[in-house]
Amino acid sequence: MLLDKIPMRNIAEKFALSLSSVNRHKGAHLSASLVQAQEIAHAENLLDQLKNLQTIAMDTLKKAQDSQDLRVVATLIGQARGNLELLFKLTGELAQEGAVNIVVLPEWIMVRTAMLQALAPYPEARLAVAAALDAVQRVDHDTH
Repeated sequence: MLLDKIPMRNIAEKFALSLSSVNRHKGAHLSASLVQAQEIAHAENLLDQLKNLQTIAMDTLKKAQDSQDLRVVATLIGQARGNLELLFKLTGELAQEGAVNIVVLPEWIMVRTAMLQALAPYPEARLAVAAALDAVQRVDHDTH
């Protein structure tokens, strides 16, 4: 449940535990590597879905070209272009106005993992740093 980002308060209520017990469990048993692995798997799944959507859009575009319905063709070209743009942005192949999304860079993932692992003996500090990093990611994502 913690890996699925279910709020600790909800977990504590479900299992009749204190919030501090859930917090200690999280710090003691969830390694940063496990969390990172889940985040990477989720991101890869989303990328796979987007790639599949792009394949479908291109197949549909080819069929629409055969029918010579220019309005449908134009719409599908826009969809395919939008999918490609998003795919390139997510994979870091297309910078957004000079910005680089470090969240998807392997170097950032390694640094983040190392920081959280180093803080493992200090669960409160680890959670505070993780929350601060998540907040920065959300602010960066909202501004782009």
